[in-house]
Amino acid sequence: MISTKSPIFVFMGQLKLYAGLLILLLFLGSNTWAQYKLDYGVRIGAANYLGEMGGEEGTRQDFIWDMKLNQSKPLIGAFLRSRINHNFAFNCGATYARIQGDDALSTNPQRVGRNLNFRNDFVEVYGRGEYYFFDEKDVGNHGRYIVDFQAYGFAGVAAIAHGPKTLHNGKFVKLRPLQTEGKKYTLVTAGAPIGLGFFFTHKRRHRFGWEISWTPTLTDYLDDVSSVYANDLEGIAGEVANRRPELGDRPDLPAMEQYGPASNETFTNKRGDPSHNDTYMFSSFSYSYVVKGRNRFYSRNYGWLGYRKRGVRKVRAKF
Repeated sequence: MISTKSPIFVFMGQLKLYAGLLILLLFLGSNTWAQYKLDYGVRIGAANYLGEMGGEEGTRQDFIWDMKLNQSKPLIGAFLRSRINHNFAFNCGATYARIQGDDALSTNPQRVGRNLNFRNDFVEVYGRGEYYFFDEKDVGNHGRYIVDFQAYGFAGVAAIAHGPKTLHNGKFVKLRPLQTEGKKYTLVTAGAPIGLGFFFTHKRRHRFGWEISWTPTLTDYLDDVSSVYANDLEGIAGEVANRRPELGDRPDLPAMEQYGPASNETFTNKRGDPSHNDTYMFSSFSYSYVVKGRNRFYSRNYGWLGYRKRGVRKVRAKF
């Protein structure tokens, strides 16, 4: 029997919560469909990670300054967006993504000597609000109103189910069961995605967009690195927790004694930075199909699309 405290059980509970919020949003009120407009679609793009691993020559830097673009990995997702009014919308969806990092790609000798690497495939289920701050109803200013453009900012919450692994002896090994820092952290956590995006709507039905987001999380273990080396690790756990010995004696790197559990007062056993949680970034392109109804919202936002088969509207509408 699956425990109610297991990561799978918690994740399914989060998924049900977001589904319930979406249903509530769509059906609250007696005139729901008189106020809402929907579009649903898919997105593809790239994900990147910001944490203890990899990075530039110096110590840890905030936001994007430690990011390695060549470590970007693919993402794919699906979403449903409900327009509340002219300026606001609610968007919910799910994204599958991969992030990874490798100390070997760093230019910081301390990190290169640490010699850690990870890969994390995770699922993000989110709900967010979108605010539309720019709207151009006639792209090209030709009076045809076939393509419109809208830009927006967004913020929300997300449930994240993840599982870091490391490449060891040619195979990927799950890291959480090994407790490389003596801590059995949860594989389900939360995040707060924020970002910017825009889209073009072509012929009232087809929407093409792009957005970028940054998601701070409540965990520092997306990469399995956070604080200090654990004592008394044996077997494969000890091998993947401290990988400095794999590099041998190298004069360009710190001595082996600076890694692993502290042996005396001269060396510390610092492995990561527990003062900052891990974050990640998404950049994605999207396509969605617009579902509209003949209502007040439709009239206000798309009534200007007077382009019909019998002729092209010649005069620019006034608002």
